[in-house]
Amino acid sequence: MEIVPALREDEPAIVALFARHRFALERQEWLDWKYHRNPYGGTLSYKILHEGKLAGAVALLPRTYRSGGRRLNGIQAVDGLMGRAIRGKGLFNEVMDFLLRQQPVGSDAPHFFLSFPSLPASVKAHEFAGWHRLAAFDLFTCLLRPRAVKRLRGVAWLAPLLAPVWRLVRVGLEARGGCAVTVEEVTRFDETVGALYPHDRIHGDRSAAFLNWRVFDNPQHDLSAFALREGGERVGHVVFKRLGRTLEIMDLRFRAPHAKYLAAILRHLGERDLADSVDCTLLPGHPYRRLLPLAGFIPRGRRGVLFVERLREAGLPADPRAWEIHPLDSDW
Repeated sequence: MEIVPALREDEPAIVALFARHRFALERQEWLDWKYHRNPYGGTLSYKILHEGKLAGAVALLPRTYRSGGRRLNGIQAVDGLMGRAIRGKGLFNEVMDFLLRQQPVGSDAPHFFLSFPSLPASVKAHEFAGWHRLAAFDLFTCLLRPRAVKRLRGVAWLAPLLAPVWRLVRVGLEARGGCAVTVEEVTRFDETVGALYPHDRIHGDRSAAFLNWRVFDNPQHDLSAFALREGGERVGHVVFKRLGRTLEIMDLRFRAPHAKYLAAILRHLGERDLADSVDCTLLPGHPYRRLLPLAGFIPRGRRGVLFVERLREAGLPADPRAWEIHPLDSDW
C-alpha cells in the first residue's frame, strides 16, 4: 500500500471510486464544493494505491476552532475509503498513522485532529487505531405529528391513539414559547454568530463565510437555517438538514438556555407543517440537554462519535463537557 497526494487530474477516478462504493463524494460537484470551495483552503487529499492502482482515498479538511479566545486549527479526517483490494488487511492503522503525521500549512496556530465516524465498523477502527474517543452523540427526537411515531420501532401501532394527546402537547408547547419570540428563515448569513457561543467552551467557527458555505452552498445535503428574534433583537439560530419529513438539528445556539427559544422553533415548524419530527444530537454535558424534555424530545440512543488527537499538544481538555461541538462541525 502507498499513500500519495492526490492531484486535480486524479479526482474523476476518486469520485468514480466513491460512487462504486456509494460512499462520501459520489459527484464531482460535491468534491469541488468540499475540497476547493471551503473558506479555509488547504485541503490535503490523498489517494491510496495498491499494486500501483487506485484502491482508496482519504483527506484532511482544515477548520477554525475557538477556545478561551484562542484560535485553533482543527484538522478533520474525512472521506476515508478502503476499497475492496485493501479492505480487511489491517491497513487502516497505517493510514491513520500517516494522517496524524501531517502538518497544516499557512498558520502557526496550535492544531489538533478530529474525526466523526458514524458507522459501527468505522468507530471500532478508530478505537483500534488509538484515537482518543471524546464522546458519543446522544440522539433525541421530538414528534410533531402522530404519524411520525411510525419511525419508532415497536410502537408504530400507537399512532392513531396519540392524536388527542398530541393536541394537548402542542397547546402546551405554544404556551411555553410565548408570543415575544419570532422565527424567520435565513437565506444568507451576513455576519458571524460566534458571539452567541460561550467563551469558555471549545467550539467551531461560526463566521458568515463558513455558515454560507456549509449551509447554503452545499450541493450534497438539503440544509436550511432559521433565526430567532425577541424584541427586535436577534437571539439565536438553528440549522436543519432535511431527511424526508424529518428535520435534523445540525446547529443551535441561543442567547440564553431558555426552553422558550426551542419551543418557538418547534411551534414555527408545526404551524407551517414543515416536518413530522425533529432529531437532535448533542454531546454529553451540553447545556441544552435539559431543554429537550421540556420541549417534548425523547432519548433514542446514540448516533456517531467524536474522536480527537493531539489534545495535550494543543492545550485542550479531554473532558467532553468543555466542548460544544455540533453535527454542523462534522461532514455529516
